[in-house]
Amino acid sequence: MALFRSDDALRDWVRARGIDAGALAQRFGKDAGVGQRFFGWTPPPAEPELPPGKGRFVDPDRGLKRRSAARVSVPIDEERVLALFDRYDACVRAVDDEIGRLVQALKAGGRWEDAAFVFTADHGQTLGEGNFLGHGRNTNLNTFVPLIVHFPSGTTAQPGRRGELVSLVDLMPTLLARVEGEALAGFRGQWEGEDVLAAGFRREEVLTTESTEFHGAEEKPFECALQSSRWKYVQRAGGAPLLFDLLASGEALDVGAEHAEVVAEMGARLKALLARRAAAGKAGDGKSDAEAEELLKQLEALGYGGDD
Repeated sequence: MALFRSDDALRDWVRARGIDAGALAQRFGKDAGVGQRFFGWTPPPAEPELPPGKGRFVDPDRGLKRRSAARVSVPIDEERVLALFDRYDACVRAVDDEIGRLVQALKAGGRWEDAAFVFTADHGQTLGEGNFLGHGRNTNLNTFVPLIVHFPSGTTAQPGRRGELVSLVDLMPTLLARVEGEALAGFRGQWEGEDVLAAGFRREEVLTTESTEFHGAEEKPFECALQSSRWKYVQRAGGAPLLFDLLASGEALDVGAEHAEVVAEMGARLKALLARRAAAGKAGDGKSDAEAEELLKQLEALGYGGDD
């Protein structure tokens, strides 16, 4: 029995997000991987293997990669998109149930009060918004994740909800700031993040980057973004910068032409931030030299670095 069933409220919600089943079908209707992962599509039986010279030879070990694209036809319509959201909601519910079991087990064992417990995720998920399925993009749907922290009793952290911009790089500094020990002093100097519970903490902007691989390991241009509470400045290798007003049209409309001064200011800050990180990597113990060189190449692809 299905845990969730589509109704008119879900239908209206999906339509309000601008999810176009027809556009998704046109883009992903021949993508066997998307069909299986997102829509429960079952691939057709493998073609029989024939000796050379007797017809088309199919290596069964290569699976769908060697099948004719004409044989892949993933049915995608509004009802199947709604069913996708039902399954996703069921997955979220299952995670919630299992987290609840873990918390209850800690409490039953008398360990909860002494536990540092963190619930978070490495990325969000796009389910048709912007005619895309999956993750690895630089959109807020993918970069905004839950971050819930329970500190052991006796720490100075107080229950509450924070509204500042934070990043997962802040998690370790925030946790270890509540742990005493001289041995941690040298370690604290290596992290990029901050203690978000420290007095006077305030971050104006966060940096995000996009994966450079798509389905089938297809290469994509390197992309990064600098985001404040209102603006999101996006720079992609080989492309002009984009600026989004998150308090107005969101990520649906580039408003850079109307706010050239914001584009210039955020572009300069992004350049300085990336250059500082590249320099920090270059100053490492040798193991990070390759990473630093790769970052410098990416900076040059974005139009930064070099002799300027």
